[in-house]
Amino acid sequence: MRKLLELQANQIEAVLAGHRILARVWGGIVTPRFVRFQLTTPLGTRVQQVTRLSEEIALALGAPSARVYRKDGAIQVELPREEPRPVRLLPLCARLPQVPELTAVLGVDEEGVPLLVRL
Repeated sequence: MRKLLELQANQIEAVLAGHRILARVWGGIVTPRFVRFQLTTPLGTRVQQVTRLSEEIALALGAPSARVYRKDGAIQVELPREEPRPVRLLPLCARLPQVPELTAVLGVDEEGVPLLVRL
């Protein structure tokens, strides 16, 4: 999986470099439904320039679509996973050190953090 992610990060950088946008993928996150890459660009690069290339990024990665948006001072490139995985309740509960009384485990948020709701 790691090699695939590194290959995809390199392809994102190559697509942007082909349009004279210098970018560096520096992080990301894998969730049950999608893979998100975080990238930075030099000062003066408009987010809109990268957003316009979302279809080319998706094509280069063999993905049905790519969502490009800005969050927390970085540009995010989000790709759906080929086979979305279900979130299993028992392994999710095992990750939690302790669930408070009268609390339900709902699933995970977009960052992969367990969602809890107090009843």
